[in-house]
Amino acid sequence: PNDQPSSLYLRATKQKDLKECLRGYIYQLEHETKSHNHQDFLKFLALITQAKNADVDVSKVTDKQIHTAEEALETVMVEKLGELDFTESSFKTSLALYNRMPTKTMRNNTIRMLQQYSTPIPMSLVAQRLLIEGDNRTKQNFSVLEPTVGNGSLIGLLTQERNASVYAVELDPKRAERTKALTQNYECTVVTADATQIDFEQTFKQKVDYVIANPPFGQSWGGKDADDGVEQAVKADQALFESTDGREGRFFNTPTTGDA
Repeated sequence: PNDQPSSLYLRATKQKDLKECLRGYIYQLEHETKSHNHQDFLKFLALITQAKNADVDVSKVTDKQIHTAEEALETVMVEKLGELDFTESSFKTSLALYNRMPTKTMRNNTIRMLQQYSTPIPMSLVAQRLLIEGDNRTKQNFSVLEPTVGNGSLIGLLTQERNASVYAVELDPKRAERTKALTQNYECTVVTADATQIDFEQTFKQKVDYVIANPPFGQSWGGKDADDGVEQAVKADQALFESTDGREGRFFNTPTTGDA
């Protein structure tokens, strides 16, 4: 029937249909033990985007379609995160799902310029749990700032805390709009801006209790390309985080030396 969404027939002619198809893709990953690679994902995209009854041709999947689908898949994963909680079982579920996901491959100019490398869902769950359970003040009303929110992976559970007010900043207007849509039913304010250029207190009309973020470094933090003293400072901060069980310090872990 004409009033039925085309996603029911594995057709993605519109953005909302693409998300519905990708929800089905996530469901498939949840109930399989097989990990998917990039080629598997391309076959799925060819199936849902190419003409009905046509032979599936992976070579005709465009870079734009891949980028759009990868961004939508990340949004669907954040939605999935919102269905979980802070238990060990949820962490294992998110880890298994993440390990079955195809590797994100698109690295266009926008991604490189804005350094859009999102936090893996299992890591985002751990980070949010550390915040919620690491301080008694979160048992009362509290506020959190995410200054580089992207598609919302680091606030997917925080927004559902009844006593939490979440404030988020995102430079990419498209990602900001997606995060607004994801959090529209919660106590969350999202603004489109450059986090290095705004006054947070003035923008949100208040101070916040916590900051949670995975900001782009903007430069190599270690090795020959790093500024003097940066690598030592990062490692010292990460050691402080470990020695105080996360009560102090900013770095949960450090990437390979030289990573940006």
